Amino acid sequence: EINARFSTRYARETVADMRQRVFDRFRDRAPTTRISRRAYRDELRRSRLVLSPFGWGEINLRDYEAFIAGAASVKPDMSHLETWPDLFRADETIISHRWDLEDLDAVVARALAEPERTAHIAATAQREYRDLLTTADGAAAFCTRFAEIVGG
Repeated sequence: EINARFSTRYARETVADMRQRVFDRFRDRAPTTRISRRAYRDELRRSRLVLSPFGWGEINLRDYEAFIAGAASVKPDMSHLETWPDLFRADETIISHRWDLEDLDAVVARALAEPERTAHIAATAQREYRDLLTTADGAAAFCTRFAEIVGG
């Protein structure tokens, strides 16, 4: 139900800290050892939740892996950050928790206890991500955004 396979080895303790604390909390509740890339992708498709602690920044590859696999990404609150595309909306496209992790166990328990809500969040994120990558509207939105940034 929970995917917690992520690295905790970073040269900087500030990067590794949150990952290590999340890892320590879930090492007995979810598999954490390295597996092959293929087995990892298969496992993601079977997972309901993907724990996605911050690393070098708020957004990381695990978020997109969760979107593709159709699992809900569980990550620290991102309301302080504006992203484009806006795929990181609490209780709409991700499940968020406090930065200090004080509510992490309760957030995960609720997500597991409310499978319909969790599946809806995961499906919304997957659909929005897929549509941005594969539709004419998604391509047009990207081109418009790019033109805005470069002043075109």
